[in-house]
Amino acid sequence: TSQSMAVFGQASWKPEALDNKLEVTLGGRYTADDKTAYLAGDVSPVQRGRASFNNFSWLGSVSYDLFEDVMVYGRVSTGYRSGGINPRASIINTFDPEKATAYEAGIKSQFLDNRLRLNLAGYITNYDDLQVQQFAAGSGGATSLIVNAGKVQLSGFEAELTALPFAGFQIDGSVGYVKTKYKEFFFRDPGTNLVLDVADQAKPLYTPKWSFHLGAEYAHPIVDALVRLRGDYSHRTQIYFN
Repeated sequence: TSQSMAVFGQASWKPEALDNKLEVTLGGRYTADDKTAYLAGDVSPVQRGRASFNNFSWLGSVSYDLFEDVMVYGRVSTGYRSGGINPRASIINTFDPEKATAYEAGIKSQFLDNRLRLNLAGYITNYDDLQVQQFAAGSGGATSLIVNAGKVQLSGFEAELTALPFAGFQIDGSVGYVKTKYKEFFFRDPGTNLVLDVADQAKPLYTPKWSFHLGAEYAHPIVDALVRLRGDYSHRTQIYFN
């Protein structure tokens, strides 16, 4: 069973002294989670487990309109991923919540009567008690566990561009880059049962370093219908599965 309860709110303020160009936003969320597990069947003796967690996450952001169609912003926020119980393990495997602190700054803009849109953002996200799934083999056999492996930092940028050169024709594209740096990554050696810090060897799962997208579309009305012709190309660099 799993139960999650939360209360959250957010408020924004624009001081008149700066012609409403500046906006300050604050937000918060309190979350309480309670989970229980009952492990029976081929397991002997029958095992029961319970885990409870609570967290307060917050957000603070500032944005400023440089011009009518150009806005810059900065944001700091925290995040929380509940801990829990892994029901697939042969033992009651509990794990702690994963927490993150994110820093982001960027610009959102439109030009040429809204026919050209450009958005840029850079970010740094620090994770603590990163939750990962590990194959645990040792002297007592093998099983699959969810564990808190350690600390990791993600940093990178994203850029998006949309252009309307003439009526009915649109070009859009994006590029993203992310760098993963493990500060701690704990793993149980299957041969010795010792817990080792393998931060210098760990790889990010399902996270490409570079990703690209480019698309174009032409729309033209024919009688009472609107016909669209579109083409897209996307690419991502290699990812690690395990």
